[in-house]
Amino acid sequence: MTTLSDVMEVLKERGVDHELRLQDDGKLLDTDSGRTFSADGIKIIRTYRFEGESNPDDSAVLYLLENTDGIQGTSSMPTALTAIMTAICSITSSATCR
Repeated sequence: MTTLSDVMEVLKERGVDHELRLQDDGKLLDTDSGRTFSADGIKIIRTYRFEGESNPDDSAVLYLLENTDGIQGTSSMPTALTAIMTAICSITSSATCR
């Protein structure tokens, strides 16, 4: 079974080493540079889903994201927050959530 940490390690080896954290104001913070980005400036490149082995509440989703500057990073969140991201994608342009 591929784990969240396995995928993050492979992405890091490929140069994707920025962590993007969802802030209370709905913007994403690049923890490496300290810059923030609004949702309309972020593209979802790929999603990776992980299920908990014994507890479905342990499931998570890792998003591979790209900002308008072409910088790629990851954001990991529990599956419950995935519903929020899906809702955001449904109200933004389709180019943002590809």
